[in-house]
Amino acid sequence: MTNTQAKVEPSLWHRLLDRQLTRRGALGTVAGTAAALTLPIKFSEAQAAANNGGPVAVDPKTLGPRTLPPFRAIEPTNADTMTLPSGYRWQVLAPWGESFTADGREIGFNHDFVGFFPVDLLEGGRSSTDALLTINHEYVNALFVGGNTKERTREQIAAEMGAVGVSVVRVRREGGQWKVVPDARNRRIDALTEIELTGPARGSAAVKGATMVKGTVGNCSGGQTPWGTLLTCEENVDGYTKAWAGSGYEALHRAG
Repeated sequence: MTNTQAKVEPSLWHRLLDRQLTRRGALGTVAGTAAALTLPIKFSEAQAAANNGGPVAVDPKTLGPRTLPPFRAIEPTNADTMTLPSGYRWQVLAPWGESFTADGREIGFNHDFVGFFPVDLLEGGRSSTDALLTINHEYVNALFVGGNTKERTREQIAAEMGAVGVSVVRVRREGGQWKVVPDARNRRIDALTEIELTGPARGSAAVKGATMVKGTVGNCSGGQTPWGTLLTCEENVDGYTKAWAGSGYEALHRAG
């Protein structure tokens, strides 16, 4: 029997991973030009990128629409638990307040974007059972963090600043269950962590000559680069900043 099935072309994302693309190779000295010259993007790859990485070798007109989801839908329920379709399961992993570093730091509050970096990524591996998770902690609820919902005391502010930012935590799947694993790379980046600036921003007028900045807050969405680094995106940062003379805060928030 002759196999007439069309050959499916790998997605752009997988082609980038296969090439083990480096940050230097993708960005170069002039970001836009270097990216265009470095990446062998064909028209079909551009189509794949526009289609969220999906293969494009098969004519979409020949594909029938999916009429049923790949699982049996659950019935409405008021059960106070996580309810999933048959064949799926869940577990709690790296919850707020869990100690996970050698110096006793705890996982932050209100998880948002979570990145999954195979622990062997830099060696070309793609482990699906051992990885570093990066967890964004967008904001806190004073009722749970610090416990003081009425006063902005020094202690309350310190508790909140320590519970935002990003957690980097190693996890491993063993015996069908995931667990947090002790690792020297486990760490917390919170609102007070000193962060060194690199690249064009370092020492520039845009940062008033700074080479170090302090902390990260409002970490909502995020992403991962093909060369294995995290993009963590701050939002609503103006809401964390107290007005001072000349800051522009009042003008930004002036009613009307």
